[in-house]
Amino acid sequence: MGFRELIDALRSEGEEKVRAFWKEAEEDAQRIREETSVKAGELRERYSELQASSVEEKREAVLSVARREVQNARFLAEKELSDRLYRAALRCLHHLRDEGYSDIFHALVRELPPRKWHGVRVYPEDQDRAREHFPDAEIIPDDAISGGLEVSASEGSIRVINTFEKRLERIWPEILPELLHDIHGLI
Repeated sequence: MGFRELIDALRSEGEEKVRAFWKEAEEDAQRIREETSVKAGELRERYSELQASSVEEKREAVLSVARREVQNARFLAEKELSDRLYRAALRCLHHLRDEGYSDIFHALVRELPPRKWHGVRVYPEDQDRAREHFPDAEIIPDDAISGGLEVSASEGSIRVINTFEKRLERIWPEILPELLHDIHGLI
């Protein structure tokens, strides 16, 4: 499964959740706007005898607070959406094992600096692959790794994490804006 397929899988998995999430955020924003409108109206009535500029200053202050609240609500909604998308992407990483994974694993091993590695942490199904490349190392199965490997030198002096999870973590800031752009296009 490639990058484009991963994005498609995320998009299809999250469409309904995203719509509901954004609908809720828009409802919150609308409620805040309505409350602000009511507050602004109350201010106009209370201070009608004051100069128009004084009323306008108060109105702008209330609207400014409302704008910040709307921005904060949208920021929190987008942060929650980002977190949900990241968790969904993590759940989809196992699909990268479907085709040509043996070649991918070997390529990840080749990226490691030449060194005598003491410990190798891999997905349980990758233990034999790891033994091929690191016959003298301790092979440690780890269900938290969906693909790739984590190696460490003796006494933990050097540790290299070359797992799907770490690669997703590193590239996430580049993927997220594209995903959010695609999602905003659906709404």
